[in-house]
Amino acid sequence: MAISSKNIASLLDFTVQGVGKWKKENIQNNKRKIISLLEKYFIDEDIVEFLQTGKISRLENHETSANYLLIDYVRYVLFDKLDKYFFEPRYDDNAELKWKLHIIPKRVFLNILKHIENQPKLEVEPYKAKEFLLETIKIWKKEHTVTKENETKTFNIDFSKEKEWLISIISNDFSIVECYALIKYADDYLK
Repeated sequence: MAISSKNIASLLDFTVQGVGKWKKENIQNNKRKIISLLEKYFIDEDIVEFLQTGKISRLENHETSANYLLIDYVRYVLFDKLDKYFFEPRYDDNAELKWKLHIIPKRVFLNILKHIENQPKLEVEPYKAKEFLLETIKIWKKEHTVTKENETKTFNIDFSKEKEWLISIISNDFSIVECYALIKYADDYLK
């Protein structure tokens, strides 16, 4: 449905006659791209709502936005990617090597996700997600408490090699959007 010339004129601060002329030019040779854009992606009610309120509610709702759809898709695809790195069995004859290369990094990764999930009201800007995740991996330490003969000792386990491996994987193989999904929806991957 075409948007009324009156509403486009109000939006662009032009005269109705000028917008009518633009529409005719656009029909003949697609000269005015703004008219094509407005009529392709918006309806008259969107323009009226924007003129009255300064926003378009259907686009303000994150559940219908392109960003939400992209993140939702990435959340789904990310399960396969995580399987590739952490959950698929690795077949080799050396069980100890399997433990070191597969199980320990998986546990470290899951503990880091738990650490992220347990941070109250964590808000990370999507474009800073990869940087945040890499920094969290770098500084993360696992506390371990041992009680022996009524004496409790707490010490940190650093997991330096495993963290280096995780940093390499995240840096090279995970996009910013994937990192954002890992942070924002950590609970999905801990189940």
